[in-house]
Amino acid sequence: MADQIIDVERKTAQHNFFSCNTPIEKLFSVRAGVDVEDAINVASAILRAARETIMRLAEKHDDSELWGASYLLEMAAATMEAAEIGLMKESHHGKAERVVDVTA
Repeated sequence: MADQIIDVERKTAQHNFFSCNTPIEKLFSVRAGVDVEDAINVASAILRAARETIMRLAEKHDDSELWGASYLLEMAAATMEAAEIGLMKESHHGKAERVVDVTA
């Protein structure tokens, strides 16, 4: 049997979100087919922006709940950034999925 190496392209799946009128009806959607590295990069930037906003409000109002929210957003952003770095390292090292060609 011959082994083949194929590159795995990671793409997003469609995900509808943000209930509108009913819990089933969703207003927004993440599109399918977007490169996962790009999607993670954007999600990371959104989380950083949300954290900065909440942190400024926490500082202004000295509110423990806002501080807690800023810490949670910081953890989520760090997790997304770690995933992004892991994907970039994987793609730069040429890691591929190994598939066995059973036709040979």
